Amino acid sequence: MREQKWQVVLINGDLSEKYRHLGFNNKNDISHVTDKLDLKGVSKEDDWEDNVLTTLLKNNVNLVLVNGEASERLTQHCMRHRILVVERVKSAILKDFAETTGAVPVTYATQLSKHCVGTGVEISIWRDCSGNRRRASMAVNIVADRTALVTVVLTSSVHSKLQTLEDRFWGCAYRLHHTLKDRKLLPGAGKTELLCIHHLQKHIEENGVQTRGKDGASVPQAKQGRAGNPHRADVFQLMADGWMDYISTLLLNSGTCSKVDAWTTINQQLKDLNGGLSVDAIFSRMLLRDDTEDDMMSPDMKHSAGKVYDNMTVKLEAWRKALDLVFLVLLTDTEIITGIDPKQMEGQLNVMVL
Repeated sequence: MREQKWQVVLINGDLSEKYRHLGFNNKNDISHVTDKLDLKGVSKEDDWEDNVLTTLLKNNVNLVLVNGEASERLTQHCMRHRILVVERVKSAILKDFAETTGAVPVTYATQLSKHCVGTGVEISIWRDCSGNRRRASMAVNIVADRTALVTVVLTSSVHSKLQTLEDRFWGCAYRLHHTLKDRKLLPGAGKTELLCIHHLQKHIEENGVQTRGKDGASVPQAKQGRAGNPHRADVFQLMADGWMDYISTLLLNSGTCSKVDAWTTINQQLKDLNGGLSVDAIFSRMLLRDDTEDDMMSPDMKHSAGKVYDNMTVKLEAWRKALDLVFLVLLTDTEIITGIDPKQMEGQLNVMVL
């Protein structure tokens, strides 16, 4: 079978004599009457199987892809004539094979002609799936030229884990899809949030820089900012603290350090970033730091560790939802918080403990 181009036909339905397409109106009030005796003893299904097999052999068909189920007897007859029948093929796969091979899908096998046959399909044996106390079975790999299909095989000795593995795979596939669609990535593992903290701190520090007012006199930026928005610096500081708490929680959940050590590490990195570097230089230095850490790892650790990135669209959507939640909280008159130790609320004048 290797390095051979096979002929393929596509059946958009069941490959059986009794199959009728959706919406078919079977007229039950019509009966067939004949004056000739059936001396051959051949049933209608046998006659249909002979006609289908003759049509497949006449058009040199080697592969039959069926959207529904295939007749077991016809499948066995096809195997004897070196014709492979694959049933339960999804419609998207049939569409891809129709585009890549030139095959025309038909509803009934009796509609097949030389114009419906596609070419350019390669078939190879992937592995023998026959196990102990099981019937003989073989897994094959079917590939067409210029196909857009990718096959992923998920296996597990525990059947209940298969759904979890499939969900994780699709989650990874969708992340890759968003990455290719956005054509851009953000540094992950809290690096983007760290740059946000650095940017907010620069805004807070700039409040003390003197600028020119309307009358030409030198006016501190803090007075100008408080005249228009007296709480701007406080909002920036609270936003920076929120990012700090987010990154420290991320490090804590990863099991690498404690909450206190995480805050210490973040503050040290922020001090390293206060060197007047541009954003591009900061990103480059972060990536170089990752490369240095990779060189210090053992080969086994280097194989298991990898750089972390975030999707642009997904990250922005997460921030937008968090901002919507903040706006919703700001619109409330009373906030009820459960699961807090009353001792932690001592000294809070605007909090009432029930």
